[in-house]
Amino acid sequence: MFSFSSDAKAPKDFRWENRILICYNWEESSKTQVEALGNGFEERRLLYFGFNGEEIRESNFSGEIDESSFLQLRKNESVKWILIGLDGGVKAFGEQKPEIEEVFKTIDSMPMRQSEIRKRVKDGRNR
Repeated sequence: MFSFSSDAKAPKDFRWENRILICYNWEESSKTQVEALGNGFEERRLLYFGFNGEEIRESNFSGEIDESSFLQLRKNESVKWILIGLDGGVKAFGEQKPEIEEVFKTIDSMPMRQSEIRKRVKDGRNR
């Protein structure tokens, strides 16, 4: 009997809550790069999901995901990563290993992120 957990989240379930970075060829060096940038993910409300083949290898999301829904976003094998914005739309993708600093710069240039930064500064939270 096939069972599907209703608690498993698909990318659409994160809409308006989190941005998503999906990496399709996850490597240990990716993990090192992510760990080095630590709180930058939390600050940007960015979840990452690192796949190797069809299996999730690494994530900063502790819940259960519907892996197939994440894999379906990959339109062809040359795509190595996809960035999804708060609105659920694909904001960027690449055919090379993602440079997390560049992903952060892309996010920081988005209008919604600019609004978050202005609000944080207005509220007196400089960082």
